[in-house]
Parts: sequence; C-alpha cells; structure tokens
Amino acid sequence: KQWYQRRVRELRLNHLAESWGGKDNGFGLAACCEDKFLSEFPPTATTLHYEFYILGSNGASSHRVIQLEHMDVYNESSARIMEELVATYSVPTGKQMGLLTHIRLAQAFSNYTRRLQCVQARLQAISILVYSNAGQDILAEPPVRWSYRGAGGRLGSH
Repeated sequence: KQWYQRRVRELRLNHLAESWGGKDNGFGLAACCEDKFLSEFPPTATTLHYEFYILGSNGASSHRVIQLEHMDVYNESSARIMEELVATYSVPTGKQMGLLTHIRLAQAFSNYTRRLQCVQARLQAISILVYSNAGQDILAEPPVRWSYRGAGGRLGSH
C-alpha cells in the first residue's frame, strides 16, 4: 500500500514538473518568468490540448483529444471545467491529474502573477522528485536512473 501511495504522488508530481514545450517552442522556463505580454508567447499559450486513450469494454482503445482555445477568458473555475470535461470525454481517473494541470496552466498563463505560481509549482515538483529519488540512486545496485518527461537541460536553459 505504501508503494502504491508513493507511486501516485510521483505521478502527480510528474504532471506538475513536465515541460511546457521548451525553449525551442517559446516556453523556456526563464522566458515564462518574464513579465511579457501574452502576444510575445506562442498563440498556444492559453490553449488546453490534452490527449489520452480509453480502453473500451471490447478491449479496443479509443484516442481522445480535448482542445480548447483561449482558456484564460473562461469564467468557470478550473474545478468546474474539469468536472465538465471528465463527464463529456469520460476521462479515466489516472488521466485526470494531468488534465487538471493542463487546465490550470492554460487558464493562468496570460496573468503574470499566476504564471509565476505555475513556474514555482513546477520547480518545487522537480525539486521534490529529484530529492526523493536521490537516496534510491545511492542505495540501488546497479544504480537506478530517474527521469521525467521534460528533464534534459531545462533548468539551466535561458
């Protein structure tokens, strides 16, 4: 049970820590910390784009895509939007945290203060993931290497 709870926490932290598209796509971490106009970022900055698969009762998988533009002008809360999307698209429980993270970022990106909060949450998630796995790397034989999608040079790039 403890292993399962740890794994769930790691998955949730991975969603918070994942790359937003990287420097090459106009979403470098340093650039996201600058107080710039929304027009200086790619037009997808406030777009929710989320893809996932659903396993049907017959065993066949079905590809689903959620695409909502201009999330920053939606008046509904992230929680309300999440409820509607989960019901409309039958989002599996295991995919809901990722969806919520994408909703919050798309809604917050146009507001500098809220965008900085997202950057802070991302950096804290990365820090926790790195710290919590450091001891395992030392004790594991042979060493186990940890990674998450979006690692690889993102912290130092400007």
